[in-house]
Amino acid sequence: MRASAITIHFEQQLASEIGIKSILDFARCTFPVPAESKPYIFEGKATSNTRIYDLKRRLHDGRKNVPSVRDTTCIPRDAPIPHTAEDGLQPTYDGFELQSTAAEQIHSDGCLGALDVVLTELLTCTFDENDCRYHARAIIGSNPSLISISGIVESAARPKEYYFERLTCIGQEELAELDKKYCKAFIVRHDPRLPDIVKGYLLQAVMYYETGEAFCTDAQCRLYNAHWQSDLIRTQILERRLCKRHRAKLSQIQSSRGRGVV
Repeated sequence: MRASAITIHFEQQLASEIGIKSILDFARCTFPVPAESKPYIFEGKATSNTRIYDLKRRLHDGRKNVPSVRDTTCIPRDAPIPHTAEDGLQPTYDGFELQSTAAEQIHSDGCLGALDVVLTELLTCTFDENDCRYHARAIIGSNPSLISISGIVESAARPKEYYFERLTCIGQEELAELDKKYCKAFIVRHDPRLPDIVKGYLLQAVMYYETGEAFCTDAQCRLYNAHWQSDLIRTQILERRLCKRHRAKLSQIQSSRGRGVV
């Protein structure tokens, strides 16, 4: 295994929501290296220079990075009806810029050799050259890797029917009823299913670092890049399995230090 250890940095307020102890236990049982937690990498660090104010403009493209009237959030790639600023969603951040900030902090602390994984509630995004706009992401791979809890909630699209019914909702009470109706169809903050989904993304982060392969094309594999909440729930909650090829790769990683497949 390339990494000498797995270090998980997390925001303290996320500890109970994501089940940090169970995540550490999962890492220790799954990979043949020590796994430990450390303080949140962005604690007290300025992230304002990574804030996105215009989804259709790459950050730091030479133009002034200032808030606009439509300081919007990211639009899920497959959502038929875009989220808007009126939805009250949180600010968005350039994932690669945040990753660079995290790397600088880790290196300045002299923490080398480990795979660092940062669990954050910041909504991370990347700029897509195909449609020239930012999209929310649940994970930014490499070392350090970022796993966005808000990205898990926002990056995969909810059922089409949900978006259409949302158009007819008037007021917060109707929205609350709609969310209750579809509560099992998508993940929300403080969802009891979140810990298992975070474990799946941690698995993705480690496997990407170890193999250099991003995601899996098999829609049944836990390393699949889910664009819909239904895919996310199926791969991370209902089935929770690796495809044959990635199971073999995980076995190779584990056997490198004498572990068996879990």
